[in-house]
Amino acid sequence: MAPTTGLARVVPLLLFALALSALPAAAGAGDPKVIGLRVEGAGEDIRISYSVENSFSEEILERIHSGMRVAFRHRIELSARRAVPLWFPKTLSWTVVETAVEFDGLTKQYHLSRSYRFGRKGKPWEGPARIADEERDTDSLDVVRIWMSEVDGVPLLPVQSEVPLFRRRVDVTCSMGRKFVWMMFPVTVTASADSSLEN
Repeated sequence: MAPTTGLARVVPLLLFALALSALPAAAGAGDPKVIGLRVEGAGEDIRISYSVENSFSEEILERIHSGMRVAFRHRIELSARRAVPLWFPKTLSWTVVETAVEFDGLTKQYHLSRSYRFGRKGKPWEGPARIADEERDTDSLDVVRIWMSEVDGVPLLPVQSEVPLFRRRVDVTCSMGRKFVWMMFPVTVTASADSSLEN
């Protein structure tokens, strides 16, 4: 029998690590979760609101107060379930909101920013901005938590589609960086939820 090479021993570990990194972190009582998802309006004016509970871990707080820029990425998608079961939903429009904070240790101020990107059917929107980017400073960590974790009345691009409302839905996902499983494998920390337009 041929001896096992070093490469043969390493490859299964690498594949296992890649599989873990593709999965969201296991849910627990104190893990981030989307709450209060609301879909308001219909037709040409759909606006989304929600908040992410338990989004500020000790690790994130440490990163903020070390002076690192910390960003949350909120992705909101309007999609349509296809008539054929098991097919992936068709994306109609999407909005990405990036909320970020950077702490100044000298002034003890938190610099906050919020940017928006829009798209339709997989293509970025090149038309006029539907909502302006924002910036502000604060000395309150409570204001930082709200700024980073809450989405309030964010619009989606209007779409012209014959897909009936009962087959349309909104999916939201907030990505909050990575953590390590077993101190070895990086896993993206996310929270997600979805809602039908008929709710």
